[in-house]
Amino acid sequence: MSSVANLFSNVVDAILGSFLADVLTPIIDPLIQSFLPSPLGIASITNIGNLLAGVSPGTKATMETRIVPGGYANLVGNGLSLGIITGLNSDADLATRTGMRPDNVPYVSEPSTCVPPLPTPDFAAAPHNLPTVNRSALTNPAKAFSLSAANDFNGANETGANVPDIKMGLSETMLDQLGHHLVTSGAMCLGVGTRTIAQLNVGTIALLVPSIAELESTQGNDPLLLVTRPQRAIDFTIGDNTVASPAITMALSHLEVDFYAFLYERYVRVFTMDLTMNVGINLEFSQAPGMPAMVKPSLVGISSSSVQVTVLNSEFVKETPAHLQMVLLRAVRTAVVTKSARVPLVMNVFASVTT
Repeated sequence: MSSVANLFSNVVDAILGSFLADVLTPIIDPLIQSFLPSPLGIASITNIGNLLAGVSPGTKATMETRIVPGGYANLVGNGLSLGIITGLNSDADLATRTGMRPDNVPYVSEPSTCVPPLPTPDFAAAPHNLPTVNRSALTNPAKAFSLSAANDFNGANETGANVPDIKMGLSETMLDQLGHHLVTSGAMCLGVGTRTIAQLNVGTIALLVPSIAELESTQGNDPLLLVTRPQRAIDFTIGDNTVASPAITMALSHLEVDFYAFLYERYVRVFTMDLTMNVGINLEFSQAPGMPAMVKPSLVGISSSSVQVTVLNSEFVKETPAHLQMVLLRAVRTAVVTKSARVPLVMNVFASVTT
């Protein structure tokens, strides 16, 4: 009787289960999909220029962003480790991606005209050495890379009673990809002048470059415009969140800053400053009972010895490039070291998680 009952139960389950699945799937699936964003993450073209409008109204920069769950999902130590597929790209003209140019060169993503063409980071080479992966028939295997989960984010090192509920991490590879596209998108091409900062005028720069004072017409109130033109991608390094080893270090290499003075009823480029320096950022996490978690970034690791200044295009002024380099280097070193020492808090970023 037991064998017959089991056989009858299996037949009923097979018929009834298939029937219910066919009936309920068209009802339940759209309902579930309506509660989920599509895609389950970020997939958009972000206008970075609008985000910088308060500082540099003329900046035009867009970046394609796709950050969605995927890649891997592991169950380790009674927890879930979920990978994230990240894609960042900048293109000055989205319409020119297919076909050939008149000189028989294939169209690709084009950088902003304010920066020189920079080679796309090759994460298969050192120091990243990432393996490539073919995620779909439409994906070029040489352009998709796989990054395994670190032990701290895969449950391997979680022991004892104080195990956090949620851990999140950003890889240095992703930050380097972001640093490349921040430059090629034009987001680092800023124009900051007297309209934004009233103290930034010809009279101020004349303290360092006295020959400019001979040309001004309004006793030091002539407008001044600083235009940045990065020549290299921003390189990120992740450290130990200490003064000696900041959590995040941004290497700015050959950031050119053009000084434009409003003379003779037009803006004239006075000279160009080529700046190289490292900027360290530490992160302090705190949370009062019943309040959202708070992240406090602080500038660290900026030393006068790490700042390098070279002066270019200085034919318009009487001062020699060597003299300008000396006074500008002294001014920049004083400014950045004072900023690092006296203004530790840059901003507060709030985030809360309800469990």
